[in-house]
Amino acid sequence: MQFPLIIFSGDSSMQGINNKIVQQIDIMPSILELTNYNKNILHLENQ
Repeated sequence: MQFPLIIFSGDSSMQGINNKIVQQIDIMPSILELTNYNKNILHLENQ
C-alpha cells in the first residue's frame, strides 16, 4: 500500500514533485532536518 507524503513550507524553498518511494524510517530524519532540530535523538538503525 502506498500513501503520498506531502510536506509544506511557508516559503518557496521547497517546490516540485518527487516520485521516490520512502519508508517510514526515512521520514523522521528528514522532518527533523527540515525543522532545523539539532538536539540528540535516539537512533536505532539496523536493530
